[in-house]
This record gives sequence, structure tokens and C-alpha cells, in this order.
Amino acid sequence: MLDKLHEDKICAYCGKIFNNTRYPKMKYCSHECNHDAYILRKFHRRPIRKIEINDIVEKRFAYELFT
Repeated sequence: MLDKLHEDKICAYCGKIFNNTRYPKMKYCSHECNHDAYILRKFHRRPIRKIEINDIVEKRFAYELFT
């Protein structure tokens, strides 16, 4: 159990090796990497949401026009 607490991990954003003694479930080596990964995920999702919303709106208006 204690061996897992002192395991070296690899940062999911920058790839650096870090020691996670305090928080064993950490994925990122620093606050900056955590924040940058969040921004990357947030802006990566945005175009997909716009496309989905546009498809829903187009279907709704198309349905209203034909009824």
C-alpha cells in the first residue's frame, strides 16, 4: 500500500515525471498543467457542442415547417 503512495507518475499533460506522495490519484504535476489541460479539454468540446445544437435546432424548425 505504501509503495503506491511513493510511486513516480508521468504527467498527463506535459509528460514530466513527478512524485505524488501527498495525493496518489493526481494526474498532473502542477497547477499549471492541470489548468492548461482543462482549457484544452474545454475548447476541444466547444465545436462538437455547436454542431449538435445546430442539428437539434434545424430538426426542430424543419419539423415545425412541415406540420
